[in-house]
Amino acid sequence: MNLDFNNALYYISLIVIGAPVIYFLTKSGFSYREEKKTVLISISLTPILILLLMSAIFGIDETTENIGELFGDFLHFIIYTVIGLFFLGICLIILVFVIADNKKEVVNNIKDRILKIRKGIGRKNK
Repeated sequence: MNLDFNNALYYISLIVIGAPVIYFLTKSGFSYREEKKTVLISISLTPILILLLMSAIFGIDETTENIGELFGDFLHFIIYTVIGLFFLGICLIILVFVIADNKKEVVNNIKDRILKIRKGIGRKNK
């Protein structure tokens, strides 16, 4: 079709096409435990189907460019969120050390919590 491309139109059509496709492929009456293979195949086919429909509507070149921009924006968001959370954690640790009276006890509590989290992750991976 090769319609004129507009970012708002692209995002709206991505939601309008993607939401029903995901809904009908994942909620088609089978349970996850009983038909695990069918569910996994349908979930893996969903992005392919959405991309084919979007490229049929808007054209392959514009779809690839805008999917790249969308992925790049999402990647920037993830990177900036991780960096922001890292610096927020550092600021909170500094604030705890400034406020705390007994700094040794704070360090021991932090060590204990980290070890407890590590043990919990170790149990989940087994």
